[in-house]
Amino acid sequence: MNARGFGRAGLGGDLSAAATKAVDGVTGGLANAVLAGVNPVHGMYTVMAATPVGALFTSSVFMNVDSTSAIAVTAGSMLADSPPERRSSALIVLTLLVGGWMLLAGLLELGFLTRFVSTAVMTGFVTGIAVNIVLGQLGDLTGYASAYSNKVVKGLDTLLHLGQVNGPTLAVGLATIALILLLDRTPLRKVSLLIALVAGSALVPLLGLGAVALVADVSPMPDTLPRPALPDLTFVPGRLAPALALSIIALVQGAGISQSYRNPGGGRCAGARAPGQRGSVSASPLQWGEMRP
Repeated sequence: MNARGFGRAGLGGDLSAAATKAVDGVTGGLANAVLAGVNPVHGMYTVMAATPVGALFTSSVFMNVDSTSAIAVTAGSMLADSPPERRSSALIVLTLLVGGWMLLAGLLELGFLTRFVSTAVMTGFVTGIAVNIVLGQLGDLTGYASAYSNKVVKGLDTLLHLGQVNGPTLAVGLATIALILLLDRTPLRKVSLLIALVAGSALVPLLGLGAVALVADVSPMPDTLPRPALPDLTFVPGRLAPALALSIIALVQGAGISQSYRNPGGGRCAGARAPGQRGSVSASPLQWGEMRP
C-alpha cells in the first residue's frame, strides 16, 4: 500500500513522531502564549488552527507549523500597552494584520529582499530573544515575584532576594532542565523534551509539592472552545506599524530557516530561493512556524 508517498513502512515512526509532537506542540503552545502575555489556552488554539492549515498548504515535508518563542516574545512586547483584559483581542487583530502584510509581500514578490539580511543580524536577533526569554522566566522558575517590570532589573532583583526563592518550584524547574540536557546526549534525544516534561510534571503530585504553581494557576482554563466572534477593529490603527515590523521579522526568520533544508526530492520549500533568483515569499503561516529536520 502506497498512496502518493505514504506507505506502511514508515507508519510506526510516523505515529511515534506524531504523538511526540502532539504533546510538545500543546505544551509549547501554552508556554509561548505565556511569553506573549495572554491566557495559555490561546497557545492551544494556535496549534489547533495552524497545524492542519500548514499540513495542507505548506510546501516542505519538514515544515513544522507552530508558535515560536521568538515571535511570541516580540508580539508580547507589542501588546504591553494593552490592558490585560483586552490583550487577547489585540493579539487577534495583530495576527490578522501580520497575515495581511505577509500576503501583500507575497503578491508584490518582495521575497528577494530577505537576501540582504546578514547571518550576523539573525544570530544577534535570536541570541537577544533567548536572553530575553531567560530573564523573563526567572520569576516562574524560582517562584519569586519581582516588583519590577524591566526584565534585566527583575533578574538582578531575583539574585538579591535568593532567600525568597520557592525551593520546590526551583527544584522542579532545574530537574527538568537537567533531564533535557542529559537525555540530549543519549539515544533518547529525540524524545528528551517529552520525557522531561512528563517526569517534571509527575514530580509535583508524587512528592506533594503543592507550592509549585500549575498552568491553571496562571489563568483560568475554559472547558469549551470559544464562540466565533468578529475582531475588535478599534485596535487596527495602533497595530498597523507593529504588525508590519513583526511580519518582516517572521518572514526573514522563516526564509532563513527554509534555505537550510531541502525536500527529499531536492526541491526547496516555498520562500527559499537561490541567490539571484527573484520570487515571492510564501504566504503560509511562517510567522508561527519553524522548521526542524
